[in-house]
Amino acid sequence: MTSIAEFLAFVGSYSLIDFVSFDSDGYLRLFKRANNAVWPLPVFSLVCSVALLYFAWQTRWLVGAVLRRVLCLGFAASWISVAYVFHWSLLGELNVAGKIFALLFAIQSCLLLIACKRSSQQRKLQAPEILWGKVLLITGLIIYPLLPWINNHSEESIQWFAIAPDPSCLITLGIFFTKGLWRWWISLIPLTWCVTSGLFTTAMGLTSGWLMLGSAAVSFALMIYCRNVRPRSVKPRSVKNSL
Repeated sequence: MTSIAEFLAFVGSYSLIDFVSFDSDGYLRLFKRANNAVWPLPVFSLVCSVALLYFAWQTRWLVGAVLRRVLCLGFAASWISVAYVFHWSLLGELNVAGKIFALLFAIQSCLLLIACKRSSQQRKLQAPEILWGKVLLITGLIIYPLLPWINNHSEESIQWFAIAPDPSCLITLGIFFTKGLWRWWISLIPLTWCVTSGLFTTAMGLTSGWLMLGSAAVSFALMIYCRNVRPRSVKPRSVKNSL
């Protein structure tokens, strides 16, 4: 019993930050390096962000087969971009976890490519998932780029969609919810990253960690709710026919 108590006391003496080889300033510098390395991709990311916000607010648009494939291909490209630019090239230099998450993000990109080939049958959207999807999009597309000014950090450490993992996960889940595209098999890796990032950035003292943890918790609960409701499926319409 004594040895068990000593072991538990030993484990309890560690915190998550003890397993990270850098502090919050070092972590934020990774985004500065990523933005500089892929410039002018942040400009393209900004244009995509505006387009995604406009698309998400057109609630009369149901996603037809062609548009669904375009979305999945675009998000697949963004996930493989984050996998290489941030996880493999930058975070992987400092911690082996970066290489692991580079692999997971590459797998997510492949899953999104597989989603292009899946049936285009679409569920009837529920009001809570549309609302929550818009909240995620606002968080990923607007709040995250503003965090450097909110927290008095360097503006060069802005986290952009398709470059930084946090906004990319939130925006992907946001579109999944607003357009009824989410499925468990293409949502597990984004949720896993939200929890992992939330735990470690919170341990670093960054407020963005709470955004990630809250997003993961509400998204998971909403997925369970929507699965239990089991709304009837609707036949998808093309954008052209819905205007």
